[in-house]
Amino acid sequence: MFGLVVIGLSAIMAIFAYFIAPDSSPYANRIILEIGGEKPGYKQTFLKVKNTRAARTTSFFSIQLSSGD
Repeated sequence: MFGLVVIGLSAIMAIFAYFIAPDSSPYANRIILEIGGEKPGYKQTFLKVKNTRAARTTSFFSIQLSSGD
């Protein structure tokens, strides 16, 4: 019975994970392909450039509605 409870709680947490801990950073899923295939321990120096544009705020529902376009 305890195992069933653990599985149930895990399923509920997986379904509602976006609402529990959303990532509101504007470039949360940005992937840099040039360094993606490097070996562990690889170091890279990045130049930080200030962004002059304001980041759009997105929500779960606006993402779902726009993905159907």
